Amino acid sequence: MTGMLAVEPKLFTLSEAFERFGDLPLVRFWTDPAPGTATEEDALRLSEAADKHLCELIDGILLEKTMGWYESQLALALGSLLYNFGNSLAVYSNPKVRNSA
Repeated sequence: MTGMLAVEPKLFTLSEAFERFGDLPLVRFWTDPAPGTATEEDALRLSEAADKHLCELIDGILLEKTMGWYESQLALALGSLLYNFGNSLAVYSNPKVRNSA
């Protein structure tokens, strides 16, 4: 029977992690748990929390995911549709606006 080797996690400073991952904003790096020691359970715990932080786990470092371009465009389109729909409801439901038109 073969046993699993226990590998000690490598601790990173934020500056080392910043150099390693390139030009990422430091606000995306989670420091609890310490960089280099995070596990899948930590990522799941953050995603199931009340404020739902979606994180990527890369070599024991948690990086918070950002909204992508397509998601931003979808949010803008849906917001525009809702805004226009709300305005049309206000016009048709307000008798003063309806009678003056």
